[in-house]
Amino acid sequence: MTSVSKAILSTVATGLVAAMVLAVWGCHSAARQRQRIADLVSKVTVAYEKKDPKAYIDLFCWQGVPGEQKQQALEIAGRHMGTSLLSVSFKALPMPGSQFTHLVEYTDKRDGVRYHPNLTVVGSLDVVSTQERNPDGKITVVYYVGEKEGRLWIVKAIPAYGNGKG
Repeated sequence: MTSVSKAILSTVATGLVAAMVLAVWGCHSAARQRQRIADLVSKVTVAYEKKDPKAYIDLFCWQGVPGEQKQQALEIAGRHMGTSLLSVSFKALPMPGSQFTHLVEYTDKRDGVRYHPNLTVVGSLDVVSTQERNPDGKITVVYYVGEKEGRLWIVKAIPAYGNGKG
């Protein structure tokens, strides 16, 4: 075997080993992500079943969120806990990243402050519960989900400082 053939064979072997390592790593990464999703869905379900708004809002990422919003969220969660949970499901975005931040970016019409998500959005959590006022007897609340420190969190909108208003 010539030195060129040996070099080509060595390069091919190295490439195959690298591909196998990436494939195994990808499988483990996907399994970890499935576990994170199952954990979040389970925690939301348990909070509803126990009617525990504190446990529920502990699933939100509060990084950068003004303090008064946490109290408001606790009050809203308390109202949600008064309903019966029908289902909780997670939907992954096809390509998580900044191109999906428009899903939770908005400008408050009252004061002109622009808001954006406090984490990169990777998916959504659909929480379906009973709602007697609606014709079909249920309501779906969609929360956007981000990842931080190896765990999934419900995303909150925070003021986008530097936009002239926030």
